[in-house]
Amino acid sequence: MFIPGPLPILNDYLGKGQRFTYNTAKKQWGQSIGWEIRRQHLRPMGRVFIRWTWQEKDQRRDPDNVTGIGKKFVLDALVTMGILKNDGWKQIAGWTDTWVVVPECPGVTVILEECDE
Repeated sequence: MFIPGPLPILNDYLGKGQRFTYNTAKKQWGQSIGWEIRRQHLRPMGRVFIRWTWQEKDQRRDPDNVTGIGKKFVLDALVTMGILKNDGWKQIAGWTDTWVVVPECPGVTVILEECDE
């Protein structure tokens, strides 16, 4: 699944004391990601390994900031949409992250690979 971006970064929320801003962004991104989940006809899955490919416009944003909030928003949407039962240890076997520069198409590709229980 591809989620157009750029997704927000962790630094947008750290130390700002703006819980309302975070909650609003989480809701908005959850709806956008939910739309992509529906559009791409994802089916419920058990335990998964996740491959993340983060596409950035340039190299200005640090990789840890890019993935911090982005993963949270995507995983929460996958749970809300019923694709994953939860986003805990029993459902997530692990993941890998890759970063690439694609100026004309920022976002993240998320590949869910179902694992044996």
